[in-house]
Amino acid sequence: MLRKATIAMIMLGLVGCSSAPEKQQQVSTSRPNEFGHQYTGNYFSRVLNRVSHVTSNKPSDYSNFADQADEVTVNSSSMDRKYGPLYRQLEKWIKTDGKVQDLTKYGIQAAQLGGSDDRGNVMFTGYYSPVLEIRHYPDAEYKYPVYAMPKCKGRCPSRAQIYAGALKGQGLELGYSKSMIDVFMMEVQGSGFVHYGDNDEMQYFGYAGKNGHRYVSIGKVLIDRGEVPRDKMSLKAIHDWAEKQSPAKLRELLEQ
Repeated sequence: MLRKATIAMIMLGLVGCSSAPEKQQQVSTSRPNEFGHQYTGNYFSRVLNRVSHVTSNKPSDYSNFADQADEVTVNSSSMDRKYGPLYRQLEKWIKTDGKVQDLTKYGIQAAQLGGSDDRGNVMFTGYYSPVLEIRHYPDAEYKYPVYAMPKCKGRCPSRAQIYAGALKGQGLELGYSKSMIDVFMMEVQGSGFVHYGDNDEMQYFGYAGKNGHRYVSIGKVLIDRGEVPRDKMSLKAIHDWAEKQSPAKLRELLEQ
């Protein structure tokens, strides 16, 4: 379920040292150099392990950092309170020379991540915000509603119930899309940008809460049904499959 919000960019990659990240899923330790790990025989006692200096000759491009930081701090007062001072120090560092070795001069402490196996192997995952084309009012093409979070006591209506009209007439419609699968993907993703084509307005729909139902991976369902080979599964593969199906067959999958 989604809620309306102002436009905001979500920036990943900078983590403050004030709070330690949770342990990640355990990975195999039979190959200590996998995932690009360069050290052998070293174990780390903590998630974040402070280091006195950083040696790096990797090329870096920080040219977009200031714009990205502004998007975060301008549109999120809580993020500004928490990370604003850090962002401003990083901007000073970038404008001076941007050398990793000089971070401590700006009050920023570098740390080595222990990783999920305590050897320094770290798995980074990415997040993206989809952009969904919608309209304020339905028509023959834009007919799939994007709903705001309803007030639910316990579990919210199931997807099958929603498709059957359980939320109709409650004033929860935020807009209408021409793609049933795209609406589903944004709901699963939890948030995303929408572009209202009828007045050229861009807004950000943010995560509003849980619906009380267990998560079902439609990708796994397609694999189990033999619709998409396991080694070919991807978001694009799901979209490609969906485009070839009738609305009834696609709806049946999404109701799982």
